[in-house]
Amino acid sequence: MEQLTPLLEKLASQLGTTVEHLWNVLLLQTKVEIMLCNLWMGIWLWGGIGIVVLAIIMLIYALKADKEGIGTFAIGVIIFTIIIVGIGYYVNYSDWITLTQNPQYWALKEVLSALK
Repeated sequence: MEQLTPLLEKLASQLGTTVEHLWNVLLLQTKVEIMLCNLWMGIWLWGGIGIVVLAIIMLIYALKADKEGIGTFAIGVIIFTIIIVGIGYYVNYSDWITLTQNPQYWALKEVLSALK
């Protein structure tokens, strides 16, 4: 940690501010990042639900019209959508957990990535 303080002071001086002010700004930024994570999780979730509902409608049509190719395609779309939405939701959810439970860790990661 004693090695980090000079780096923070250097970054703060380059930005024309103090380390305390820089740190407070980063901690306030976590609230914005939490809102963005919530937005993206909602987009992933509702977008995925919409695609799955349309694929289910397509599957029902395929079963009624006895079109096997469309039914297979619809099942593939459902499986693919669930996988992709699950991955996207997980990535945003893991960031959300870090931001809500340990904002100092997120701020430290941001500072270290800016210093690299």
